[in-house]
Amino acid sequence: MFRRAMVLLSVAALFASEPLPVTAENAAEEVFPEVSAAACCLFEAGSETPVFLRNADVPRPMGHMAKLMTVLICAEACSEGKASMSDTVTVSANANSKQGAQIWLDAGEEITVSELMKSIIVGNAGDACCALSEYLSSSEEQHTKRMNARAEKLGMENTRFAEPLGESEDTVSTARDIALLTAELSRHHELDELFTTRIDRVRDGKTELVSTNRLILSYKGIRGTKACGGIKAGECIAACADRNGMTMCAVLLGEPDADSKLHDARELLDCGFESCRLFVPEADGKYLKDITVTGGCADKTAVRAEKTPPALIMAGTAGDIELRAELAKTLKAPVKRGQTVGTLEYRLGGEKIAAVKIVAASDVERMNIGFALKRTLFNLLDITY
Repeated sequence: MFRRAMVLLSVAALFASEPLPVTAENAAEEVFPEVSAAACCLFEAGSETPVFLRNADVPRPMGHMAKLMTVLICAEACSEGKASMSDTVTVSANANSKQGAQIWLDAGEEITVSELMKSIIVGNAGDACCALSEYLSSSEEQHTKRMNARAEKLGMENTRFAEPLGESEDTVSTARDIALLTAELSRHHELDELFTTRIDRVRDGKTELVSTNRLILSYKGIRGTKACGGIKAGECIAACADRNGMTMCAVLLGEPDADSKLHDARELLDCGFESCRLFVPEADGKYLKDITVTGGCADKTAVRAEKTPPALIMAGTAGDIELRAELAKTLKAPVKRGQTVGTLEYRLGGEKIAAVKIVAASDVERMNIGFALKRTLFNLLDITY
């Protein structure tokens, strides 16, 4: 699920059947380029915000895009210490039998997780994906269940994996869901080198891998991800890039040819970086002063601001953001650490774009008779308590 709607450009008139979650009144239809894709989604990962949508929730055959879920599951397993890129995998007869894009693995052959990941990311290799699936989850069937569970947790509401490779017509997803998956992968910077590899070799140099994502050769800030094509899925691309503190993910499904998908991905990414900015809400020190506590074992409590995700806004509108502060003047004991004592609300164009919670930094217990007598005695003796 997306965390918030974005205050950006009202382009709902472009796609009346699929209104965008936007509220600004200064619509500028020319900002977003024409694309040839059957479905697309431009998504900013840091703020978890959709920027541009077209047919973004229509399920389509995934093709090689399905393999990105295995890449994510493997990356997470390595991060958790449950697997390692240096682990050795013994190739099964089942993996050896896979057709289509492959690295021609032999049954019984040993290969590292690192080379399998490279073969999937760069070469879309189905035999490598099968071998890695079996290694991670003991079988393709168990791995498919794991993929669906992870998709559900990510909020990929219209995604279903019938198998790991994306070969079945029943393995479907949407542009929005793949954007969510791409954004999650973007958080694994250890994969950047693999995702931006154009040409490499595996299996002791016997098999060459060539990425079809030519954006990795020239696009500024590119983080890679995946370009692929197939009869059922059409030409597809999920391109991720970093600029100006933002991570833009452009997903285009069902493009007519390889050149158009690369062109459209470039145009969408450019549009996002040119039109958007991240607003990071920060609490001014004047809103973080101690608050008086009545009836407690302490006269006041310190406060702190909770961390708040950034908001995506239209370029040039940061100066129009208004702040509304609501803070408690006094608190009545007991006060619990983390208790909300105020809110800083940031609004743009009359709409809330972010809110920072101000919370108590420590506990303040209710005063009891013993503590009251002790305080009175210390006051009489002029002793600090």
